[in-house]
Amino acid sequence: MTIVKKVKGSVTVLLGLQYGDEGKGKITDSMASKYDIVGKFNGGDNAGHTVEENGKKHILHLIPSGILHRQIKNVIGNGVTINPVSLMKELDDLFHVSRGAPLPSNLFVSDRATLLTWIHPLLDRAEAMRCGKDDIGSTGRGIGPSYRDDRGRQGLRVGDIKNNLPDFIFSAKIKKVEEYQMADLKKYEKFGYVIDEFAVKRLKEQWFKDLEKMRELNICDTSHLLKLELEKGSKILAEGAQSVMLDIHFGDYPNVTSSDTITAGVAIGLGVPISSIVSVGGVIKAYSTKVGGGKFLAKMENEEEEEAFRKDGVEFGASTGRPRACGYLDLFQIKHAIYLSDTSKVYMNKADICPASVKTIKVITGYLDKNGKLMESYPLNLNDVVGFVKVEFNAWGNKKFDKHKIQTFPIELLNYLNFIDSELSTVGARLTYVGTGPDRNDFVKYRVF
Repeated sequence: MTIVKKVKGSVTVLLGLQYGDEGKGKITDSMASKYDIVGKFNGGDNAGHTVEENGKKHILHLIPSGILHRQIKNVIGNGVTINPVSLMKELDDLFHVSRGAPLPSNLFVSDRATLLTWIHPLLDRAEAMRCGKDDIGSTGRGIGPSYRDDRGRQGLRVGDIKNNLPDFIFSAKIKKVEEYQMADLKKYEKFGYVIDEFAVKRLKEQWFKDLEKMRELNICDTSHLLKLELEKGSKILAEGAQSVMLDIHFGDYPNVTSSDTITAGVAIGLGVPISSIVSVGGVIKAYSTKVGGGKFLAKMENEEEEEAFRKDGVEFGASTGRPRACGYLDLFQIKHAIYLSDTSKVYMNKADICPASVKTIKVITGYLDKNGKLMESYPLNLNDVVGFVKVEFNAWGNKKFDKHKIQTFPIELLNYLNFIDSELSTVGARLTYVGTGPDRNDFVKYRVF
């Protein structure tokens, strides 16, 4: 008779509730010490999480944001697509492995995770060239083509490299994949794309070189590892990449990422039972930002105001350096994301960012359709939105306050936070912590004043 062990542990999920760049890495890093494991369940090296520790910045892409806590296990789950070159560079930047430092023993990589090849970024860029001005704003890292090949059952898995690497390099499997992807790339020649054979060869060599180093990592069935951890009562923090509003199903399609970014994606991307998920936290900023294609409904109307927020908030992509469009806080959108993700706790970052030149802060609370009626649900086509319901607040500008004492906050900021918390409570969520700076310790616990 088979004895089924009861799960004693739990999974807490942390997601972005806007369009990415909410500061999820900072929140994950600050929360990590309370957990036994931090697991990343989706995305690839197109997402950048910035963690600042004692004034030093660490930019993470593939590696979970709990990696700086050496006593914690970090898992790259099966829902992630991995470029070996990016992964090894990231490890080198963090731990100087190219200088002989050991690879982190607390990092585990799923053998079911997808391997992003040296050709996938080329396919991504070729597609962007074909689309021209209609390109969705991809990072060009090959994430979309990699997920496409995985769904089309034409991909490679990390587990393919666990044994003898020379056998893998010269296998029929890798040859078949290479032929398939190069044939796909050649299709773009009719649109004017020129294949640089020398560059392809160089990229391939580097890919296999880093693949060999990657084999030294803890590659295993991470779903089974997490099963054993849950059975003994471990607490797992699942870290999402991108955000709810970039989800492949629920975002502004096709201006979305290629993975499942909502809470349901955790079960798929880490291989854990849905019943083990006990809490979901969502991260927002005190305003909105967006990169890439698609309509940005919340975008600020005044360009000088937008530029002021971009400058003061250092709103440039961690992965690409692209300037982010800045907008008002969109509570209608955030409430939709809260529903999709079952969020109960909301963490706000960058409450300290309010340019001195800005006199009023606006918040979007509703969308209007072409008839001037308030929309009840989030629209499939954002062009159907022709107006907004907005609430305006006095700005707090450059008023000084203690980053760690909420009672020192300007009354204008407190009014802003209290309104947001009240609105979130209507959908079953509450404002929990407020970020007041870039460091992992720049937080205050929120309470109504």
